[in-house]
Amino acid sequence: MFGPSSEAYEDLYDAGYIDDSFAFDFTAEKGFGFSIIGGDSHYPDELQEKIEQTIESFKQNGLSEPEASRAVKKKIGTFLRALNSPEFIANEFTRYRFNEMNLFDVLPMLESLDAKDLESVLHAHFVPDAKTVAVVKDDKEQ
Repeated sequence: MFGPSSEAYEDLYDAGYIDDSFAFDFTAEKGFGFSIIGGDSHYPDELQEKIEQTIESFKQNGLSEPEASRAVKKKIGTFLRALNSPEFIANEFTRYRFNEMNLFDVLPMLESLDAKDLESVLHAHFVPDAKTVAVVKDDKEQ
């Protein structure tokens, strides 16, 4: 939804709501998960509104198969690059074992995902009133 080549990113950037500090990430653990979306902005209220509108638009309109495939391929590429790091392998192998999973099952699982799977997670993850918004202002700007 918010990758650098996405329509939302381009719109936010062109409108001046974000700069190159804008980022997003998702963390999933046993029993909970969360997303972080944001970055530096001179217009935090407008940015928050646009982020929420983008999420709602994806929830209503769904994902096309090419969008889903691109997202999955990007995740696979990120995962495979990370396997070049012995530290990553050690940390993630341990993390997965503690969660009664196997690190080496990740790739086949990612490869099996499709648009319906991603849409299901989208609806389960972004639920109304389950968000926290933090705006940190520079003392000079107040």
